[in-house]
Amino acid sequence: MLQVADHLDAQVWVWDLRTQQVSYANPAAVRFWGRSPVGQPGLNALLDQVHPDDRARVARSRKLLESTGPASLTEEYRTLGASNGPGASAHRHTAWVRERALLVCDASGARLAITHIATDVTWQMDTTARLRAEISRRTDAERNLDDANARLQSLIDTANDAVVTIDEQSQIIDWNNAAERIFGWPRIEAMGRSLTELIIPAPHRPHHTAGLARYLKDGTSQMFNRRVETTALRRNGEEFDVELSVWPVRSGDHTTFSSFIRDISRRKEAERALAESEAKY
Repeated sequence: MLQVADHLDAQVWVWDLRTQQVSYANPAAVRFWGRSPVGQPGLNALLDQVHPDDRARVARSRKLLESTGPASLTEEYRTLGASNGPGASAHRHTAWVRERALLVCDASGARLAITHIATDVTWQMDTTARLRAEISRRTDAERNLDDANARLQSLIDTANDAVVTIDEQSQIIDWNNAAERIFGWPRIEAMGRSLTELIIPAPHRPHHTAGLARYLKDGTSQMFNRRVETTALRRNGEEFDVELSVWPVRSGDHTTFSSFIRDISRRKEAERALAESEAKY
């Protein structure tokens, strides 16, 4: 297990519930935080480097998982980076981390440890904010439409995430270069097709259709403006893990729905391999 974790790009550290201390941290975690949490109390490990506005929330999640909480929890929070001496905290670089904490039990169900797997998602948060701002600017009639569209299209075309937009009938009206790469459908073939049939696995299609209809009817939704992990289909029929963020854009009497879609299949495979290794040993 440790050999696998030592070579992961993701940060990994293990909180031993028997000693209540961090017993392991991989090189990626030490590099990101600027120090090793090994030997620290697990409940407070690296907590001083979590942004003050997020610190209490992270502490509550850890306490919940330690006691009688669920088998896993995912949190997104800001960090202050490594301090370099007196007065350095004012100059720390703020970064965003997405952390998943997994409970490890033995065969009898006794709680042994909590494994933390974290990734630096600063670039994704920054890119998402920029893209969302530019997409919103498209609906501002007071701006120069040609200039706004040129800036927006440049960002969309160079984004690492798939950017897909559909109309009220779930017909694709925008499909960027990353969408071509991730799903295998060229833009010319994807445009005008039904998103439901093109990339949504069959078991999820009724939920997508019902959710779209509910939002158009009463404006309520459980999917919008949050990150959701689900699965999608490639052109060759392969089903794979994705992270999805969707939001509606109103323009006059019409509504379109834009989404960022990120392929997380490699990350999920690494997490499953690590969990299987933990369960084995």
